[in-house]
Amino acid sequence: FLVTTSLLMVVARRIWHWHRWCVALVAGAVGIPEVVLLAANATKFVSGGWLPVLIASLVLLVMTTWWRGRGEVLQRRRRLAGQLSDFLASPEVRAAGRPARTAVFLHAHPALTPLALRENVLVNEVLHAHTVLFSVLPVDAPHVPLASRVEVVDVPGPDHVVQVLVRQGFMDPVDVPASLRRVLPRDECEGATYFVSDVSVTDGGGSTMPRWRRKLFIRLSRWSSDPSVWFHLPPHRTVVMGTQIDL
Repeated sequence: FLVTTSLLMVVARRIWHWHRWCVALVAGAVGIPEVVLLAANATKFVSGGWLPVLIASLVLLVMTTWWRGRGEVLQRRRRLAGQLSDFLASPEVRAAGRPARTAVFLHAHPALTPLALRENVLVNEVLHAHTVLFSVLPVDAPHVPLASRVEVVDVPGPDHVVQVLVRQGFMDPVDVPASLRRVLPRDECEGATYFVSDVSVTDGGGSTMPRWRRKLFIRLSRWSSDPSVWFHLPPHRTVVMGTQIDL
């Protein structure tokens, strides 16, 4: 209860903009009985109360390790990706072949280069004739109306390279093929190939986390869900391109 009361006071002060005296008054009225109740039950700690505390501490350790490691991986991934405008203006893109197919590259940051697109151009020397850069933009709302959910943006650079931005509420399903069918011709959607970046995290010793936390995060990252299932991508038309990031 003390944690809930503390969080409530933070919300009341920072978001609801309560006066300090009002926050202190409510915190005292609610918090003092909770402190008394906590003190009365503290004697049960050595009689078995330590077990839920231990379990909660382990869960907190795992969650904070994932949060911290994920933040460091995202920073390295952004540096590796680079700006999309710079990449599309590079000589490698201008010299790449343009096969008459449609390719959809999934990426979280519209301003950065999808890692799968970078690898496809630099390694395979290919930029599909119709290239779609697909990004999901989370919205702080349960649902987004269908009329304003999908937006198509032209990207400066090679011809027929467009960016599809999908605004998703936290209760909306993320269905990439269904979203594309709303804005692209049917033949392009049916024959499109979906490219997904798969980041493999290794222990490179460059993280600020201790070694044991790096090992824990790497193990957790291997258990992450398959993005092709989450985005409802057809398995027979999905290509996963791997990238290694040292943590």
